[in-house]
Amino acid sequence: MAKSFENIDVSLGDQNLSFTAQAFWVGTGGDLAVEDTEGNQAIIKNIDNGMFVPAAGVVKVLQSGTTATNVIAFSKQGVTE
Repeated sequence: MAKSFENIDVSLGDQNLSFTAQAFWVGTGGDLAVEDTEGNQAIIKNIDNGMFVPAAGVVKVLQSGTTATNVIAFSKQGVTE
């Protein structure tokens, strides 16, 4: 069975996801730096504590630019079930 969620800890460096994320839970707010399936990078700025953030197509969370913590990535399965 495929994973439906994955804890993210950028203190260990960039985090390659084992699936394509569809959304993130951000426990402690800040910025979330991400990379999509085509290598495009973006920083989602000023996310509040306790927010779900839609982010279809994300395969990596980048250490540089990410200040949010207690982040969980969800696959489509994890978001819809």
